[in-house]
Amino acid sequence: MRQDVLLKTADVVAENDRRSLQHRKALATSTKAFRAKPAPEQLAALGPFVKGWQREVDDLTARAQ
Repeated sequence: MRQDVLLKTADVVAENDRRSLQHRKALATSTKAFRAKPAPEQLAALGPFVKGWQREVDDLTARAQ
């Protein structure tokens, strides 16, 4: 019984780590692309860029609670 709970918890932690790594890589890629744009294009793309970061912060906050 206790071992089953530990195994399920370990699976959840491993899945969260995998998903977090994928999200961090995607954010790094989008950040590089955002910084490579000229200033007027950065201004136009700022909303979706910030929303991506905010989504990651919200996910981390929800997972930490």
